[in-house]
Amino acid sequence: VHLTHCVAGPLAAEMGSPASAPGRGFVRSPWDALYLVFFITHIPITLFIDVQCILPKHLFHPKAIELMEYAINTFNDPLMRNCPGWFIPMAWCELLLQVPFFFAAVYAFARGGNWIRLPAIAYGIHTATTLVPIFGYFWLPSPENTLSFEEAVKVTCIYLPYLLIPLSLALRMVMQDEPFPAKDKPLSSKKGSKRA
Repeated sequence: VHLTHCVAGPLAAEMGSPASAPGRGFVRSPWDALYLVFFITHIPITLFIDVQCILPKHLFHPKAIELMEYAINTFNDPLMRNCPGWFIPMAWCELLLQVPFFFAAVYAFARGGNWIRLPAIAYGIHTATTLVPIFGYFWLPSPENTLSFEEAVKVTCIYLPYLLIPLSLALRMVMQDEPFPAKDKPLSSKKGSKRA
């Protein structure tokens, strides 16, 4: 699934309508607030930190480079330190597919756009899948991996939210036909509800 294609059409139609969904909004549950904060904070993390593995250093502010070096030295993150070849395509996907999705998701969660459901499922599954080789890189022996047990636990805990939050988002969107139903309607679940 091409996330940019999935997002662009519905987002254009959404912005052209007078209102996204009467009675809908992102402050329906703590989970929706968590997802919104996750998307907002992930944008600078991607643009200033993660893509340093794929873009020339002169494109980044010195403070961003210093922050990257601080994180590497503090947590001994082998992924950001080594930028292994298998990670490069993932970083490009993060820049070209996930960043546009983050902006669209912020808009959708703020306006209550149900069109975000399918792109969110694709994003959640894609992101959760990429964390599997990353965790393997932290824990499986290799010449590039010099982490102690304690350091591996530390970096795993740092990356764990980027597995659990997207995975929970995908599960939530799979279970609900309408992520943002009108406030005077019950949440629409695939169990016990029929689509019109």
